[in-house]
Amino acid sequence: MGELKPGDLLIDASGDNNTRHVVIFEKWNNDAHSLYTAYEQRGDHGTDHRTLTYGLPGGDAEFKPYRPVKFGD
Repeated sequence: MGELKPGDLLIDASGDNNTRHVVIFEKWNNDAHSLYTAYEQRGDHGTDHRTLTYGLPGGDAEFKPYRPVKFGD
């Protein structure tokens, strides 16, 4: 998780359409990598652009990181 790069995805695929989330990582907000800014798509809430901690230590363990193959390193 600490190696997230812009465009990486964080996905919580469990649950139903009200609990599943997709987060597109934008940037780290601090050197400790404990806060990040992302676009988040979730259920009936629509899309948000905000600071998150999902998937980080102490955050929601259901989130798994993915790096789209097309973007690579």
